[in-house]
Amino acid sequence: MTVATAVINRFDFDTIHHAIATTRRKQVFFVGGAAKSGTTWLQLLLNAHPDISCSGEGHFPNKLLPGLARALKSHNTTLAAKSQSIFDGLNVQPLFTNRHALYLATAAISLMLCPPGKAATARIVGDKTPDNVRYFPLLATLFPRAKFIHIVRDARDCAVSAWFHNQRVTPEPFAKQFASFSEFSLAFAKAWVANVSLGAKFAAEHPDRCLAIRYEDLSAEPLNLFGQVCVFLGASADPAVLRACCAAADFARLSGGRARGQEDRGSFFRQGLPGNWRSHFDAPTELAYCEMVEPWLSTFHYS
Repeated sequence: MTVATAVINRFDFDTIHHAIATTRRKQVFFVGGAAKSGTTWLQLLLNAHPDISCSGEGHFPNKLLPGLARALKSHNTTLAAKSQSIFDGLNVQPLFTNRHALYLATAAISLMLCPPGKAATARIVGDKTPDNVRYFPLLATLFPRAKFIHIVRDARDCAVSAWFHNQRVTPEPFAKQFASFSEFSLAFAKAWVANVSLGAKFAAEHPDRCLAIRYEDLSAEPLNLFGQVCVFLGASADPAVLRACCAAADFARLSGGRARGQEDRGSFFRQGLPGNWRSHFDAPTELAYCEMVEPWLSTFHYS
């Protein structure tokens, strides 16, 4: 028996549908924000909670759904051409619609929110993908009971973090695209504004379903702010549980023993301290950058 045959023999449609239905009865949530806003740190805090499973990054609305839509459209083209060329239009095969693509995407997302392990018993399940923030309205339609967390960080710190992140992950292509930090920061500002403005708009329209938090506040008072997130999601906010989560996602633990502010440009967890932008922006670059990201700096109380 081949591996493919063994998998097919174990396939049970009803069991999978039951798993999907079980997930949709839980509290589902999605985390999003501009790139390098602290979404990963928040995910690790959430996933350390015994009531919560938070995976990342699923890229469901920005990658999975468009891919499914393209596949269905391609299949429709094949069916329509065959019907016309071979059957002269007599054998009209029903075609997939956008509703079918949304159904398949919703089922796939639900399955990915309940993988084996902790998610099978967690009462609250979610996904962290920064670009989720651009698709909160769509995700709210697919998951009518879902809640959303928009994490915001000073646009200047985001730009610095993204600069070093890209230098670490794709150094050669990144160097060819951007010759200087000043050049990169102005391009980054446009994406930051797009994400933050969309998140703020959704939060204003759905105040009961969307919680906005600042990275800086989470950094200054992790127990208090993370406790607010837990209450929002319906998870336990017991101080002992919160302390355990904060310990599990502590910077020193994640970075291999470094203190916050101690920089390692070769690590995903580079330095973990708000305000590092002051060491990297010169005055002209900061002025041009701030002009691009206003009024959102003021809206979220960044000086």
